[in-house]
Amino acid sequence: MRRFPIPAVSNKKRQKLQKSWSHQRTRERLPHLPALVRAADQHLKDARARLGAIEATPAGTEFTVLGETYRKARTSNWAADPHRTTTAHLQPDGRRTDLKAAENRAF
Repeated sequence: MRRFPIPAVSNKKRQKLQKSWSHQRTRERLPHLPALVRAADQHLKDARARLGAIEATPAGTEFTVLGETYRKARTSNWAADPHRTTTAHLQPDGRRTDLKAAENRAF
């Protein structure tokens, strides 16, 4: 049996070290929590504004919200009524976005 120059750390000591590291990470991150909460809240407000704008827009037309211009999709596989779709294409590149799903993720 081969012996190592570093003695094995007991399980109890390992648990204490893990708890200590975890608490230190919490102490380091705690001052940043208010900024994180503000950013998450603003992200949700923006997503709700986009969703409200697309719901008030007829299918196939462009709308602008928060400085971004979108074109509402004409149809959706999920909506029988084309005016109920929440899929939009960001202009000018045409990137497709489901604004209802984005709002759900932001929540």
